[in-house]
Amino acid sequence: SGLTFANTRCTNVSNCQVDTEAVPVIFYPLGHVAPESDPLFNQDDGSITLSYIGGDDGRHFDVKLICDPDQDVPEFTALGEPSRHYYYMTLKTRCACPGMCKNDPQARKARYLKWKASHPD
Repeated sequence: SGLTFANTRCTNVSNCQVDTEAVPVIFYPLGHVAPESDPLFNQDDGSITLSYIGGDDGRHFDVKLICDPDQDVPEFTALGEPSRHYYYMTLKTRCACPGMCKNDPQARKARYLKWKASHPD
């Protein structure tokens, strides 16, 4: 279809839709950097869905975080556009499992950088 998802050529957004068939290529921001404050917790499968709003022309999307203890390399899947300007994606990773990334060096560094940003010298 010529539509892909990336985080390039859009700045200060969480995700970006790219129309590769347009000349020149068009980039559409899909949502603010931070998700909405109330994630949706699914009791049936233990997943959490994060919602992002504020994209170009009302674009918004949800990312369902899927716990897979064996998924060391996160697997991101863009599932499409179920309705106009609404996009649905999944992110399968061991870090979506409670406590799985607590001692992960990359997760630890991210937590430190977040703390450091809120505690300037």
